[in-house]
Amino acid sequence: EETVRRVEQALPSDHIFVLTNAAQIEGCRAVLPHLKPHQFIAEPAKRDTGPACALGTALVRNLDPDAVVVFLPATDVRLAAVKVPVKQPSKVLQAVRYALEDQVAEDVESLHFAIGVRREDGSHPVAIISRTRLTRVLGLLRARGIQPDLLVPETLALPQPTDEGAWSALADGEQVFVRSGAWSGFACTADDLASYLGMADM
Repeated sequence: EETVRRVEQALPSDHIFVLTNAAQIEGCRAVLPHLKPHQFIAEPAKRDTGPACALGTALVRNLDPDAVVVFLPATDVRLAAVKVPVKQPSKVLQAVRYALEDQVAEDVESLHFAIGVRREDGSHPVAIISRTRLTRVLGLLRARGIQPDLLVPETLALPQPTDEGAWSALADGEQVFVRSGAWSGFACTADDLASYLGMADM
């Protein structure tokens, strides 16, 4: 319900579709009565995040063949949240870069910052990626005639935790992907997971 409310700030309601398992369809319809029945889609089988993303993008493609969604590797994108004292859009980027300068290993000039809408607590969600990496990805897409409409770090493809303090995680071989909130998460090796969890408890 909260996710749909956030998305409605950027999209009209008739462009929103809810993809979930069959057992949760009726519950979703109950809390989102303004969406039409065809906007609720049940997964044919429980196959976790990757296949769910594939199904969702396939359905979007059927509705709009020109729409392109690209999921970026979680290891390429760092997610953060920053409170800055300014509200003017023209000044927010510079303030965010300044606030994060000491938290990133690279020169901020070499990084691309994607800044989300200001939240109720005054913070902005931020996705950070190397300009070189982003340029390479976009170049590969353009070389194949693909113009993406949306770039999403795969961390945010995991289910959003609904309980306070809860996280969603996916183990894929030696890599672990974790979503710790609406706009937060990280990726690490399985060997490093205990260290990451220890830092989160501090």
